[in-house]
Amino acid sequence: MQKYNDTKKKPVFYKFLRKIVSIFYRKRTIENKEYLSKKPAIYVSNHAQMHGPLSNEMYFPKKKYIWCIGEVMKTKEAAKYNYQDFWSKKPLYIRWFFKLASYLTAPLSAYVFSRADTIAVYKDKRLATTFKDSIRALENGCDIIIFPESKDKYNHIVNEFQTGYIDLARLYYKKNHECIDFIPVYNAPKLKKMVLGKPITFDPNINIDIEKELISSYLKEEITDLALNQPLQKLLPYDNVGKKNYPYNK
Repeated sequence: MQKYNDTKKKPVFYKFLRKIVSIFYRKRTIENKEYLSKKPAIYVSNHAQMHGPLSNEMYFPKKKYIWCIGEVMKTKEAAKYNYQDFWSKKPLYIRWFFKLASYLTAPLSAYVFSRADTIAVYKDKRLATTFKDSIRALENGCDIIIFPESKDKYNHIVNEFQTGYIDLARLYYKKNHECIDFIPVYNAPKLKKMVLGKPITFDPNINIDIEKELISSYLKEEITDLALNQPLQKLLPYDNVGKKNYPYNK
């Protein structure tokens, strides 16, 4: 299992790959920097396909760890996951190519994701390790970045959010007696920028199920508002759909 490791060093080949990517993947500007927390926080963003994780891995300005699906960190599991998540709804006549590509790129995908600033996330009993590693990262001064969109539609900007990640704030408070902030982030790949929104602070005095709904609703609405206030642009949705079905922000 890929674990959080605050002392792991980047291999030379990984640094080489990152340098190559930086040449072709233009630097993102960050708007509303006043919302960058001075203390460790949880940043919650729209996925924007690969651009959300890639933008934050490359250009997020603070020490951070990104929650990453554990399957993509293992070669044997990465091929199936990548095809299903990114390419399974390509036109039927070309799907064979993308299925082949998913297997050919799986080793590189697993190599990169397991060596980036990531914490593996699983949907089974291993999730306990995800929370443990995330709390340790926060205690060591790192931020956590999460992309919680699910397959269900919320609006034309974002999908519904899974809410299990909010338990991280509950567990962090239980151990450290500190209320963590959740900071919304709108990734706008077409505009080459990330836009921060006003934080919401976890309240341990509210029933956790109610608090999950309050925080999740706030973050979805704030990211939506951030998107609507940007210039007209074509969005990159979380959903695995053809480009002709990409919506506009307004």
